Amino acid sequence: MLSPSDEEYEYDVANKNRPNIIPLAALSKSHWTCSIEAGLEFCRIIYDIFGRKKLISFLASDTIAQQLTGWADDHQDLEYIQRVFGSLGLPRKAGRFDDVSILHGLYAATAQLLTPSQCQVNARLTLLDNADSFQNNGRIICVTVARSENQVSDIIDKFVNDFEMKNREALCSDECIPITNCELVLVLIHPVGSTPKVLPKDSWMATSNLTVTVIVTESGRNLANRMVALAVDYFNLVITSVTGIPMKEEQNANSSASYDVELLHSDEAHSEMSVELADGCRAPSQEISGVESVTLKWCTPKSSSNTDIQLCVGAYPISPVDANSRPSLCLTNFLLSGRSVMLEQPRRSGVKVLSHMLTSHGGQIYIHQLSTSRSILDDPPSISEGVGGRVTDYRIQNFGELIKKHALKPSTQTSADRAPIEGAESSLERHTRHWPLTISDTMIYNLQSHIDPLPELLLKDNLTAEDVEHCRSAIFRLITLESQNLLVLTLTYYNFDLDREEHSRMMWSELELLVRAHSSTSPHHALILEILLNCRPAGLEDSAANMKKRRGTSDSRTDHSQPSTPSSELLSETGRAKSLPRSDSPLPKKSKYAGITLDFKGNKSVLSLWTERMNHVNNNRHAEFSGRAHSTSNKVKLYQKLEEGIHYMDDVDETTPGVKNCPDH
Repeated sequence: MLSPSDEEYEYDVANKNRPNIIPLAALSKSHWTCSIEAGLEFCRIIYDIFGRKKLISFLASDTIAQQLTGWADDHQDLEYIQRVFGSLGLPRKAGRFDDVSILHGLYAATAQLLTPSQCQVNARLTLLDNADSFQNNGRIICVTVARSENQVSDIIDKFVNDFEMKNREALCSDECIPITNCELVLVLIHPVGSTPKVLPKDSWMATSNLTVTVIVTESGRNLANRMVALAVDYFNLVITSVTGIPMKEEQNANSSASYDVELLHSDEAHSEMSVELADGCRAPSQEISGVESVTLKWCTPKSSSNTDIQLCVGAYPISPVDANSRPSLCLTNFLLSGRSVMLEQPRRSGVKVLSHMLTSHGGQIYIHQLSTSRSILDDPPSISEGVGGRVTDYRIQNFGELIKKHALKPSTQTSADRAPIEGAESSLERHTRHWPLTISDTMIYNLQSHIDPLPELLLKDNLTAEDVEHCRSAIFRLITLESQNLLVLTLTYYNFDLDREEHSRMMWSELELLVRAHSSTSPHHALILEILLNCRPAGLEDSAANMKKRRGTSDSRTDHSQPSTPSSELLSETGRAKSLPRSDSPLPKKSKYAGITLDFKGNKSVLSLWTERMNHVNNNRHAEFSGRAHSTSNKVKLYQKLEEGIHYMDDVDETTPGVKNCPDH
């Protein structure tokens, strides 16, 4: 451990750039010094975030194991640990016959984990009746130098044997607590720039309650960063990078620049952030390699802002990744002076979202997680609001009527056939077999005034012959209105990219879907479906299947048994529907513009549609000039016969109107 780390540090900075002065040579710390600094950095982060809730004990191994700190509360302090290491001094060079081994320290570490702390003793007393539920978990982090793979394997094998033996002995002891789960982490260091002699190994289970991991890293600054990465992994921490901090330059007080400071804290501080936003804010850490950081943007604090009324979800202590850097010191002093800073999530567009706040309480800096969702103190959202606050076209009025019809109340009537709750469930099932959520998802409910009372009658349990006749009349009325082009679609549904035939197909498809969804309720419902199939326009045989595939609005709960009563008996029962279509049914009148076909495809204005219609009507009022009728692009070549050497007047076609009496042509 006394060998140098080969990482040079310039300490004679004052004379480095002076002329005619040779600065002192750079220094290189030993592995021992780098290990102590890495251990202190590990403790600093844990104590800043968790205080004394996480206990750490230090041991040193030479010819014997030396316990430096224990589980006492006064030992969990950085100043105390520094004094202990200062009194320990440098490790001495081992002689040829000295029994110097890291195993002495590993054996003592196992015994230290078996020794209960004061908080464990108190917790064990409270669980005296249920002592089996008490768990003693720990982790041993060993920083050492290894020369070969065989040496590492020998250390692990001997440690596993000693661990199992001491754990069995602890089962019969009242002064020790058996270890439930333990993890041995061997951190093998080597000089900077050299080739390691041992390869790293992933975690593996040495025993049922012991996990072993081998980590190989360079000494110096890399070792400290590796210890910070272990703390992030072991204690569920996360790094937040505060970007855009305005700070005056040290050389020029009149100029300022933006700096970034990375803070460590519990990962629960980002629990309110959605997965999409958290992934968009993640970036590799600038200080710790192999660790990601969440980027939050500095929001300049306002003097009028009151931080005490912010809606906070939680507060978590923080610890700077690099506590000695100038940006970290300036930010720490700024927050400890009583100021607060709001942090916002970086977004490319849209309104900024203030998600976190930095402030201090009692000399400790905390990151507060602010609620970015709707507060319980705010008014409830409108029923017309969809996902993200977008206004939708929900059928709010129809939904209110559906709720009123199916409001539960105490029943005073008893039936031997079924319970009242079963009747309520059956009614709700019938009403929701085909119930579009939005206005833009339906056509027939936008034309309900033309098809009433068909939708209401289909919801009944049983239909009479009179109800069937009413449904039949509604279907024929719809056919008549469509033939006369009197069906007006609302602008919320009308799609200008589709022509009239496609709109008609979609309307009849949805109507068939509605009737087919209720056709299994009773035989009379099946009769209405048969009437619709016989009366619908030709070419729509596959309309219901296409409608179901395209929009998926039908319900699959129409798989009840089909009615056993044949439809011919029902036709005779009604007395009118036997001879469909009836002779006294309203015949479609010939429209004034029956021959007009308008193309609604494309984005055309109302003016262009009206102009095309008027041009078509005007063109039908007179006979078209034969020359223009047989022309190409409204251009006709005059005196075609003269080019062939034949006199024009002798060869003019007497039957051609407009040419014989017009010599100029």
